[in-house]
Amino acid sequence: MNNSDWLALDGRSLKQLQLVYRMGSVSDAARELGVNQSTVSHNLNRMRRILGDPLFIKSGRGLVASATMEAMCGPIDDALRSLALVANPMPFDPATCRRQFTIVANDFEHDIIVPTLFKSMQQQAPEVRLRTLISRLGDFDPLLSSEVDIELTPRVPTEGSGLIAQPLLQDEMTLFYDANERSAPDTLEDCLNARHAVVQFDSNPLSGRFDQALQRIGKSRQIAYRAPSFSTLGSVLRGSSLIACCPSRLAHGTLNGLQCSPLPIALEPVDFLMVWHVKYRESLEHRWLRQLIRSVASA
Repeated sequence: MNNSDWLALDGRSLKQLQLVYRMGSVSDAARELGVNQSTVSHNLNRMRRILGDPLFIKSGRGLVASATMEAMCGPIDDALRSLALVANPMPFDPATCRRQFTIVANDFEHDIIVPTLFKSMQQQAPEVRLRTLISRLGDFDPLLSSEVDIELTPRVPTEGSGLIAQPLLQDEMTLFYDANERSAPDTLEDCLNARHAVVQFDSNPLSGRFDQALQRIGKSRQIAYRAPSFSTLGSVLRGSSLIACCPSRLAHGTLNGLQCSPLPIALEPVDFLMVWHVKYRESLEHRWLRQLIRSVASA
């Protein structure tokens, strides 16, 4: 067989060769396959031309394999098993999975989702490894380049980007402050007279929500401190007279111990999304991870 002939081989023809070898008969192989004997005979002649070998030789009432065919039996069996796996992949079993998943999330999404997610992963898939990255980019490049599996974010991907965004959880924005240092701002005027701290990730769309709402009524606030994360914001808020507008769920996490007060102006709830590339939509292991994240978020 020359170097290019193998491209002419196909699974159906290999299966017919396998059956003729096992049964020693073209007619028996045809019956097993549910086709006419002429179909198997025609294919056998085609394979002889491709492989440059008789493959089977008449012996009495049956056929015996040539030396070339004998040598091909093992590789044919392997090829057919591989083709079967291509068409019908093995079901995903978390208990035997050994891969690493990578999730991008800022510290709000991380603290809400990841600790419980990791515990669930360890229970179902003890050999799976998890890596989390902090997003500080204004785009979804890590997802588009397959560097990460999922991003947890309030950012909505652009249409036509190849990314799928699914709502994961919703939260209200509220004011946080240290009750040992100040009282709650009761009015809009009190709020605007206070000095504010904000979290300003490079990619954080929450940074301007409060300010945009104030601009619509011709107001603005004094921003005294810009933090790179909610955890650093909390460390500065504690022991200071600053106030900060943040998602309310942080009261049970990073901003635990600080007091909360309603905003003096109405803001729409914030939707946090799970974003992944469309190419992973039918991946069994990826679907398992997404379902696990959804179950944690809804708990």
